[in-house]
Order: sequence, then C-alpha cells, then structure tokens
Amino acid sequence: MLEQILKQIELLPPLPQTVIEIEKFRKSNCRDLDNLVDIIENDPLIVTSLLRIANSSMFGFKSKVETVKRAVNLLGIDFTIYVIIPDAIRSVLKINFDVYNISDKDFTDASLYSSQLINHWLKDEDKKLKDELIFSTFLFDIGKLVLSEVLLKNELVNEFKERLNQNNKICEIEKDLLNITTSKTSAEIMKYWQLDSDIVNILEFVDDVENCDVESKYKVQLLDIVKTACNACFLLTNNSINDALIKAEVYNMDKNKLEEAINFVKSKVS
Repeated sequence: MLEQILKQIELLPPLPQTVIEIEKFRKSNCRDLDNLVDIIENDPLIVTSLLRIANSSMFGFKSKVETVKRAVNLLGIDFTIYVIIPDAIRSVLKINFDVYNISDKDFTDASLYSSQLINHWLKDEDKKLKDELIFSTFLFDIGKLVLSEVLLKNELVNEFKERLNQNNKICEIEKDLLNITTSKTSAEIMKYWQLDSDIVNILEFVDDVENCDVESKYKVQLLDIVKTACNACFLLTNNSINDALIKAEVYNMDKNKLEEAINFVKSKVS
C-alpha cells in the first residue's frame, strides 16, 4: 500500500506557478509587500480564498476586507504566505474530503484554528519557531488529498468511515489500513515538490514523535498537540481537547497555558 501511495504522489501535477513565485518571494532578502500583492492578484482563486479568510470571524477586523493589499497589510506578509501556499496547492489537486467526513470549510478552519492556537499559546516563544510551526499547520493535512484517493481506489472508504465513527485516533486507522499517516504523506508530498526541508522534517514525525531526532523533538511535540486539538475531523471537540491536554502533560508542557489558548480560540469562533 505504501508503494501505491508514493506512486500516487509521483502522479501529482507540477507545483502551481503561484506557489513557485511565492516560495521564491518567501526566500528572498527583499520582500516588498506590493510584489506579493502582484503575485496573488494574478491568481483569482487565491484572491477569493484570501479575502474569505481575512473576513472570517477568527480575525474580527472592524470593516470588511475587500482588497488583496489590505488583506496582506492586516494579516502580515508571513501569515499571508502560510495561508496561500497550501490553498494554491489544493487548487490543482482533486479534492474528495467526503472520505474523511469533512467539508472544504472544515479543512480550512482546522488550519486557521491551529495557526491561531499556536500564535496565542506560544506568544512568548521565539518568532522564528512560531512562524515555522504556523506554516506547518497549513500543510500537515495536505496528505489527506492523496490518501482519500488511495482509499477510494482500494474500496476501503466504507471500512475507513466505519472505524472513524468509532475512534477519533485517525492516525491509528490510517496506519492500520494504509501503513502511513496524513502527516507523513504530507511530508512526502513536500519532498516531491522540493519545498522547505525544515517543514518536511517536522511533518514527517508528527505522528511518530518518539522516533524524531532530538533537535526537532520540541517542535514536533508542539505540533502533535495542536494537531490533536484541531484535527479537521474532530475540530476542538471535548475529546480532542482532552487528548491534547493529556499529551501536553506527557511532554511536560504547561497544560494550563495550553487550555487558556484553546479557550481563546474557541471564543473567537463561537
């Protein structure tokens, strides 16, 4: 099954030109806001998505955001990049979220909630660490796009859904049926497209924390906790929050600070 999944990844289309240009911009020493706006405005689908996100209740801006430039000004250059790269990737892939019992909105909300949870929970941490983790939150579920296709092709959808209804540990179900998890698949996709190697290293071990290297362990543990609380299939449910708090204790992190951050995010979307 793993070999089939890797072959499915090799069938993916080339990276959208928008992503190539944004990645080049992201790594540039000279990052002018107007240049980023120009790149985005050349892709109508990304414009629509960015404005929808900027106007979501999560941010609560006082007036409606109607232009790309205002959206980038309000969200910031880095956050805008983190949002639009996965969106541009999704625009060229066949999406069937029904396999996971979620909608496109659930998928987007999971990334937004995750990013805001990290932003609030780690507000006193190093900005570089926060940025790396926030970028990861917008990418760790990309693997679902490939795994849903493989489940369909192998007629495993009914079994997968049945088990999903009985168990919120999605990575365990994926490992049993496919011998790989969403996050690991996301890492393989990033490798195939030769995207940020630091992000690949984090994504690769989110569902396999005990086997990651010492240098990455703290980042992976943080992302594992956030992914547990804000999984698209069980987004901030009582069970997923409880599981996240248990993991925080296991990883010797401040459970109260995490809980306060979760409540903050919930207050933004309630």
